[in-house]
Amino acid sequence: MLGGGIGITPLLSMASHLGTEGRSFALRHVVRDAARQWPLPSGTPGLPGLPASVHIGRASMDLRKLLGEQPPGTHVYVCGPAGFIDAVRSASSEAGWEAHRIHAESFGTGVDTSDAPLRVTLTQSGSTLHVAPGTSLLDALLAAGVWTSYECRRGVCGACLTEVVSGEPVHRDSLAPDVRLGAMCTCVSWARGPELVLNL
Repeated sequence: MLGGGIGITPLLSMASHLGTEGRSFALRHVVRDAARQWPLPSGTPGLPGLPASVHIGRASMDLRKLLGEQPPGTHVYVCGPAGFIDAVRSASSEAGWEAHRIHAESFGTGVDTSDAPLRVTLTQSGSTLHVAPGTSLLDALLAAGVWTSYECRRGVCGACLTEVVSGEPVHRDSLAPDVRLGAMCTCVSWARGPELVLNL
């Protein structure tokens, strides 16, 4: 299990579940700096000698080496910022891991300072939306009465994945690159340039 910048409670909960099932695991906790580190107990009820370690800064963890050392059939469960999840996915791909062995959950994303207003054209309805930074594409679509699927609103489930006809998406979801090819999650993603055309 890999946790990037996450409070330790959810990770300990997952560790407790795995321990109860008798599964072997290791917990790696990554934080930006030591001041943000949550204490990792040397053991927790039901999990004596918790196999855990803390890494200060992503650079302190050699992801390719770590993944390359794992026995066949190992799965990775990663939670944290989208950039950290992308780094794990990239390292696992370079190490020859199958995509289905990486399980991810993102914190979601906020507004990026480089975001600019978007003009979004919808091919099926013929309507055009003007979306300001700070408003998600999904919220703009729903406010305009456009029917679109959605669920988690954090770029994890893929329910709002929408085909991109033209424009360059800025992906901020947790989906695998091959899943979002030619599409984007409207709940968290944005676009480069002022124009975006969606198949809605």
